[in-house]
Amino acid sequence: MNKTDLALLDRFRRARDADAFAEIVTRYQDFVYGTCLRILGNAADSQDVSQECFLRLLRKADTVRTSLGGWLHRCATDLSIDELRGRAARKNREEVSVQMNGHANHESDSAGPSWPRISTAPSRSCPRSCGRWWSSISYGGARRRRSRRRSAYRR
Repeated sequence: MNKTDLALLDRFRRARDADAFAEIVTRYQDFVYGTCLRILGNAADSQDVSQECFLRLLRKADTVRTSLGGWLHRCATDLSIDELRGRAARKNREEVSVQMNGHANHESDSAGPSWPRISTAPSRSCPRSCGRWWSSISYGGARRRRSRRRSAYRR
């Protein structure tokens, strides 16, 4: 660790100096982002992981012993690999869910549900009050007009 990095880190550790931390972020943000981008290949995820890396430095500044750059590189690498593992696990869970729901080809479902599966009527599992609520939304204007006409005739 060069002397200026050591001095900045010590200043931040002792007094929680925001300017010292801002200088560290300014010096190393491109380095950390580049490390994340090489591993993840996605700019948005790389920005998120880079931010998380600096948040960890904020919380664990006392754990940096030898090299600030090395610590940040290790942190960025570990967090990026964790993100990749999370993506793979999420993809696996989604595939299992698709298989459990009986969809043979989920690629065709990506365009949205097909028309036969969409119904404007309330489902049978919906309670009775839900049916009244649904009809007031879908036919509310017509019902209000009819009720006004009927009340006018009653007068």
